Amino acid sequence: MKKGYLGLEITPSRIRYTYGFKRGRIIDVQRAGTVSYTLNLSALGQLARAIGDILQKEEIFPRRIFVSISRKDILIRQLLMPRMTPKEIEEILPNEIEKVPSFANRKFDYIHQRYPAEKGNTRIIYAAIDQVLLDYIMKEVAALKIPFKHIDISPVNFKDLLAPHIEEHGNHVILVVNDKVSYFMVIRGGAYKVFYQTGIGLDNIYPENRDSMDQTAMTAFASELQRVIKSYQTEHRNEDFEKMWLIWDRPGKEDFEETIQRLLGIRVDVPGYRHIGGYEVSVEELRQNPVYLLSAMPMIFYVTQSKPSFSMDHFFRSFQIKAHVMKAVVMSLIFMAVVGYGLGVLGMDYYQQKVQLSKDIKQVEKEISTLKKESSDLYRKRDEYLEIRNGLLAQATYIQTLNRVLWSQVLSAVSKEMPRDVSLTMFKFSDSGTVTFRGDALEVETIADLIRKIDESKLLNNGRFDFLREKYIKKQKYFQFGIFAQLIREEASENEYQND
Repeated sequence: MKKGYLGLEITPSRIRYTYGFKRGRIIDVQRAGTVSYTLNLSALGQLARAIGDILQKEEIFPRRIFVSISRKDILIRQLLMPRMTPKEIEEILPNEIEKVPSFANRKFDYIHQRYPAEKGNTRIIYAAIDQVLLDYIMKEVAALKIPFKHIDISPVNFKDLLAPHIEEHGNHVILVVNDKVSYFMVIRGGAYKVFYQTGIGLDNIYPENRDSMDQTAMTAFASELQRVIKSYQTEHRNEDFEKMWLIWDRPGKEDFEETIQRLLGIRVDVPGYRHIGGYEVSVEELRQNPVYLLSAMPMIFYVTQSKPSFSMDHFFRSFQIKAHVMKAVVMSLIFMAVVGYGLGVLGMDYYQQKVQLSKDIKQVEKEISTLKKESSDLYRKRDEYLEIRNGLLAQATYIQTLNRVLWSQVLSAVSKEMPRDVSLTMFKFSDSGTVTFRGDALEVETIADLIRKIDESKLLNNGRFDFLREKYIKKQKYFQFGIFAQLIREEASENEYQND
């Protein structure tokens, strides 16, 4: 078949395609179909082979390829913000996107469009796509060596496609129900008023292992949209909706149109292929499936020379810059190879010297690394030695003090003045010379008296509370206490040390 235009829609589980020609003011869509496909970003060449199989199966030779991406992992959201400059928006949007867990600490690209909102605010609709996913699709399609400069994130530009059918006044709805994701859009006066994305799609409502609609999934889907509708009507004084344009994969799911109209209470209309963008679209009767508008949309924009609201040109500018850089690198390598071949022995000698220098550098780096490691070990051993030395000196000082004052002396000094109403449950020395008393008493005054006597002792001073708790045994109140005191350290004379 002679060369025409090929439109592709890539979803998580399928590739849909439309193939058509331009004849005057007529877009003749002659082929449309769907193939099962699961995108695997690590499988290089897989997507290119899948598209090649479509070309071979349909025996078509496109002069240009157009791609529309419809995936659940593409983030499409709206933000209501105060009026701000484009520069301020460009600073805020990346931060908002990074707040989403699936986009945190990842490279991504995005597009956005501003619309006026109530009270002087601005409504921003944005779509973000993972950079790895975008680069993979572009490289795979470009590998087919067929002109490819048009990509679309579905369905952000669908409003522009249906613009001739949407009146300026009133509230109009576009509902796109795709395989694993759906979009609910409210348009008024040619601008988006609501753009809502939900994770329920036709694969949930019509599971493969069932012949009919899953009522539970359908009810959950309708309930989610009803909440969005109620929120919008509450904000806009219960304004009614004029019409809802429904786009879904119709064959085998014809009952979806009637069901969604009944559950949402909005009159449903299905867009056809007859008149779009000032062109008449001709298509076989059996291909009257609105879901193929998603794959045909970027192709129609190109043929009709229409400019969509969301321009994807910067996606290609970035991709083409990378391609030109790679081409320049390849050409440089070829040039270097030719020059090297021409220089002959000189080039070989240079290469050998380069290899030897590289080995020498690696050896020096290895020796430096070894010396750094050995230095680190020496510093560590030095620190360990200093720590042990300081510990031994501290212990020696403490032992020197303890050799002059025995524990029994301290305990004896305290016990002589111990109040009768105090029961001592613990007596403890610490390395720092701190003495700890713990016990029980019937009166707080008794404990205070003990602290005073500790301060008056010749061996202890600085008595103070560690804790004081009120307890009961058989309705009898008593107090548990903890007291800290410090051992009085006096300078020992030289004779005392000698006697010790």
